[in-house]
Amino acid sequence: MRKLLCTITLLIAAGCLVSAQTRVPLDRRLGNLVDSEGIVLTDAEVLDLIGEQVYYETYLGARKQCKTGRTLKWIGVAGTAVGQSAMALGSISGLLGFFSIFIPKSYNNPQHPEIPTTENNAQHPEDRFQLAEILIDGGAIVSCLGVVCFSTGVTFSLIGKNRLEWIADDYNSNRNLTWSVGATPNGVGVVLKF
Repeated sequence: MRKLLCTITLLIAAGCLVSAQTRVPLDRRLGNLVDSEGIVLTDAEVLDLIGEQVYYETYLGARKQCKTGRTLKWIGVAGTAVGQSAMALGSISGLLGFFSIFIPKSYNNPQHPEIPTTENNAQHPEDRFQLAEILIDGGAIVSCLGVVCFSTGVTFSLIGKNRLEWIADDYNSNRNLTWSVGATPNGVGVVLKF
């Protein structure tokens, strides 16, 4: 009778231990690890849950990648928008003939070639410089840089997101803590699996 009471007490204690140690599943949202209720976990909570090795080797780098990716995406969107706006302004001003600036390109004064003479200061079509061309060319360059920034940001975000998902999946796969009564080499006993 005494052994039966000890076994029942051990089973109840093991059940309390198991229910006290059952872990809450983790998920990833916007570059952060969250619990099952969607509450963002602090870095200290994440460190306690996943351990120092995974925290320092994977989690911190994944968070930095997500933040860097998000920043690069916004810079890329802004750069592309500015570049497209400059190209549109250049196209409209070129069509309407605005922003035409005269810059003499060639001089014939042998003593002072940097100072134009009156006869060389005639406005030839090749001496007219169109600001619209600068807007279009500069806008295209800025747009290309914006697309490169955006693409790099997407790549960083995806890599960081996948690393955070790996951390959450690894944590969740190891969270099943079960106990059962089973056969042991010495007879019947409590088996605790975690």
